[in-house]
Amino acid sequence: MSKAKALLAMGAALSLSACNMVVSEKPWFDAPSGAQLRDGLWANLQTPDCKVDAAAPIAEWPECASPMLITGASYSGPPNGPDGRTVSPDKWQALPHVLVGGDPHVDQLRLDPDPKAPQPNGWGNKPLYLYLALRAVARDGEGRIIAAERWPVLCGPMPKKPREKNGVPIFTSEKPFKGIRVEGDACFAESAEALRAAAAASEAAALEGGFTKVSSRWVRDGI
Repeated sequence: MSKAKALLAMGAALSLSACNMVVSEKPWFDAPSGAQLRDGLWANLQTPDCKVDAAAPIAEWPECASPMLITGASYSGPPNGPDGRTVSPDKWQALPHVLVGGDPHVDQLRLDPDPKAPQPNGWGNKPLYLYLALRAVARDGEGRIIAAERWPVLCGPMPKKPREKNGVPIFTSEKPFKGIRVEGDACFAESAEALRAAAAASEAAALEGGFTKVSSRWVRDGI
């Protein structure tokens, strides 16, 4: 799930994989609702005290800040690597998403299969949907979100020790949240309500499982 790991390397400071995260083969949400993220250039911060000069070029940002461009229904960011921040924004990797309101918000991310992959993915080379919880921390005068924190929507509490199947470790929870169905190394919500409840319950479970919340803030309108 290399793309899942990279999905917020371009848009957050979380090291994500789909392990113990709720996924779906079809989207639960078709349209955004509630307060939305302000379009423009954002910084995803590895530490709360990371400072970014709003006027500084991306190449001069500190290592603790990762750039992310938000344009309506899409996130995009530069590729990984030491020269990534010098890549033209029109070549940044895009990630479609739908943000729906709630407490917390749920951010639905669409991961498209990599056409260059030597082997098809485990989903028949179809898109996979992954979910993050999002809490607004600050809004502008028009009600748009300009600072937020995110965490993964988990299947349930992380297991203390992974199970094994054919010698392969499986990290899905042994105690999934209500309405979450575990199938092997993946888990699925049985309803949108169950997905929303898992998003709220995952806040504590994610921190206990070693995940770090991603703090993001809007920097400016253009690159």
